[in-house]
Amino acid sequence: MESITLKPVIHKNERRVLCVFRHDESILHILKNTFPEIKWSQTHKSWHVEDRSDLVKKLFQSLQGKMWIDYSAMRAVKKNKQSIKKTKARPPLSPLSSEHLKKLESFRNYLQSKRYSPSTVKTYTEAISVFLRFFSKKKISDINNQDIVEFNNQYILKNNYSSSYQNQFVNGLKLFLKVVENKVLNPDLIHRPKREKTIPNVLSKEEVKRILEAPVNIKHQTMLSLIYACGLRRSELLNLKLTDVDSNRKLLI
Repeated sequence: MESITLKPVIHKNERRVLCVFRHDESILHILKNTFPEIKWSQTHKSWHVEDRSDLVKKLFQSLQGKMWIDYSAMRAVKKNKQSIKKTKARPPLSPLSSEHLKKLESFRNYLQSKRYSPSTVKTYTEAISVFLRFFSKKKISDINNQDIVEFNNQYILKNNYSSSYQNQFVNGLKLFLKVVENKVLNPDLIHRPKREKTIPNVLSKEEVKRILEAPVNIKHQTMLSLIYACGLRRSELLNLKLTDVDSNRKLLI
């Protein structure tokens, strides 16, 4: 099955969507019939249409089921826009005081000395930094459970942050107060969100088949098939040796 990649670009000061594919008259016929206004870019060596939500939807409808569509670049741009929008919506916070900075640095040193992962250190310290800036005029020793409830309601929920962020904040703050102030909060009074229940996105047999048949290179097809059939991690696939293959029994050892 042929594949096509959709990429958002700025072309001649206009937002456009590139349709990148190996030259195929059938694909070109579909695009030209669906979009009479489609244009060729000599710069990008690709056909392109205007980047509008209705046109992008129409583009998907015309191509879906006929070829493999790679729209990862479109999703990345959309996610980035949402992130920027969320960042702009954050209320302005006061800078950290010298006392808060000192306590936060002490907490960071504690986490690093306890060999917490770099991502956990970053997540906890950033969450605590926001909390301390939110209560910039309050001493750390005076922080209580009601302050956590207020921060949850007035900052986390108001700005529509995820439940995982809320849980990370609570975990980080509990540890911060215990380490820096030797203060233990009452866990029964801390509001924690319910665990979100999400339905797994399961691919159909036809979708899996299209994915496995999408690569033109036989080596890439084999790699994808092995990952899917054997449940291999990327590192396990890359470290495979000929001695790991039992051809007679058709097994990976």
